Amino acid sequence: MQLAKGLERLRIRSGLTLEEVAKRSGYGKSTVQRYEAWRSESKPQSRTVRSIAEAAGGDPDEVAALVQLAEDVPEGWWVRGAVPEWLHPLVALEHEAEEERAFAPSIVPGLLQTREYATAIHLAEQVRKPLNEVERQVDGRMKRQSVLILQRSLS
Repeated sequence: MQLAKGLERLRIRSGLTLEEVAKRSGYGKSTVQRYEAWRSESKPQSRTVRSIAEAAGGDPDEVAALVQLAEDVPEGWWVRGAVPEWLHPLVALEHEAEEERAFAPSIVPGLLQTREYATAIHLAEQVRKPLNEVERQVDGRMKRQSVLILQRSLS
């Protein structure tokens, strides 16, 4: 999200439109827009970030910082159907978080659910979904819990 906002800030600061940055960078408007809104389902390409940042008027230090952010983005396991698309940015942030606070008086938060509980919740919410889709989403929820194990081993 820092990468997306950084690209957008450069463009706005320079007073350029999406079309102008697209033309200067050699990419289409939809590509520039996707990078600014972080709507890509794959790891951002460093060369694309560099081109867009330079076209948007970034100085060499700003461009280098944004390229570094692109290179530091983890390859997201979550984009392969394990979690709904709208949740991708949140899971990416969760993956990097050191602390998460949640208030859920009527449901156990996803990171704390057992496989059985998560399956029951998904089946109740998604009655018409095929069982293999529900199982894939439950697998994704269980994989998200790896951030808890990683944090525990680091402390």
